[in-house]
Amino acid sequence: MNHESDHTVDAAKKELNADLLELFERCSYLYNEAFYANTELAILRELSKASSGYENEVICAGCFFSFTQLALTESCFMNCARLFDAKSDISIGNLIEEVSSHSAEIDALAISIFSDRPNFDRLNPIVHPLAEDEERFYPKEVESQRSYEKLFGDHYEMVTVCITTHDLSNLWKKRLNGLSKLTDMLRDQRNKVFAHSDTEALNYDELVRRLPLTFSEIQN
Repeated sequence: MNHESDHTVDAAKKELNADLLELFERCSYLYNEAFYANTELAILRELSKASSGYENEVICAGCFFSFTQLALTESCFMNCARLFDAKSDISIGNLIEEVSSHSAEIDALAISIFSDRPNFDRLNPIVHPLAEDEERFYPKEVESQRSYEKLFGDHYEMVTVCITTHDLSNLWKKRLNGLSKLTDMLRDQRNKVFAHSDTEALNYDELVRRLPLTFSEIQN
């Protein structure tokens, strides 16, 4: 009887490890997609400055610059849109749901790895550095840590909070919901111009005026 129980526990551990490994692979894939999109966006930003800094080169190799910019723009839009595609098996939204569904296992793993650290909070085992647009969700923690840092000057470090994986996934959901307007415009441009050729693609300037996306918005 005990042997059968031990076998069941071992099988559960193997299944858990497999689930978390698949989750890690999804994270890695999305990270790479985001990295490619960020790289393409950075190159496009530099190309936009080329006409003023390298006027002669642009004139002599206009075809190269034009096609390079077009290819990077299309690839950047496709990569960005894939990250937020609700119909895709692997997207940021689906990843957040997967993390939420495995929150207990991730918390247990964090406790097993980091529980010997000083001041480790077993009830809230995830130490999360808040991004700038996340600070509004934790005003007390931000005020507390900022007040302490003022004693040492005006240089601010990232505020950290101790939370559960479930709380972290909810925070990510709030951030994702805050981008819904931008991601809708991103997908619309991808669908109408880059992935398919709708009639609106014939007047791309008008489409951009209707669905504008600035450089900073694409960065977000």
